[in-house]
Amino acid sequence: IDLRSFEGINELRFINLAYNRLKLLDHFVLTHLVNLASIHFGENSLKKIDKHTFLNNNLMNYLDLTKNKLGNFDEFVFHGMENSLEYLLLSFNLLIKIKRYYFHGLNKIKKLSISNN
Repeated sequence: IDLRSFEGINELRFINLAYNRLKLLDHFVLTHLVNLASIHFGENSLKKIDKHTFLNNNLMNYLDLTKNKLGNFDEFVFHGMENSLEYLLLSFNLLIKIKRYYFHGLNKIKKLSISNN
């Protein structure tokens, strides 16, 4: 995804980027989408999500990362969504070990799906 793909559409609330061939989610891609509440990245080839990718997304309540190639996360990857994220879907990835800090501070989580890893 080009780093400036979503510049100028600041009111965007929902985005579906599923079924693409995304491999990397750079932390600048979502910077301007401060009103984003729901994002779907399922069925991609994501191997890495930069730390602070979601730093400005403090209204995000739904994040779907199912069926990617994620093996681990940086300590601050979910930073910014601590008081908003309710649904985090991580099933069908390559998570071998769930580290303590992965979900630290995610105070509003209602559904966490990590099956089939």
